Amino acid sequence: MVGLLWFDDDPKRGLKQKVENAARRYREKFGRNPVVCYVHPSMLGEPLPDSGSSSLSIEVNGFHLRVVPRRSVLRYHLWLAEEDERPARP
Repeated sequence: MVGLLWFDDDPKRGLKQKVENAARRYREKFGRNPVVCYVHPSMLGEPLPDSGSSSLSIEVNGFHLRVVPRRSVLRYHLWLAEEDERPARP
């Protein structure tokens, strides 16, 4: 999976602004919009289980980006990609 790892620890910016900045850079670098953004659960403001079912959608410049909590992503980092890492169901 190709993606972009973005770091933003500025407490003055909210999650939406951080995701928008990272998505803008993704588009600049790859010429396409990301589909999913993985973040540490603490970035969502409340403890959530580490599963794809606890995601939220953020609108970024006319497209929707799914934000998914993952404990494997370090705090203050955003991992943006075009593909979901969930395994396909049989």
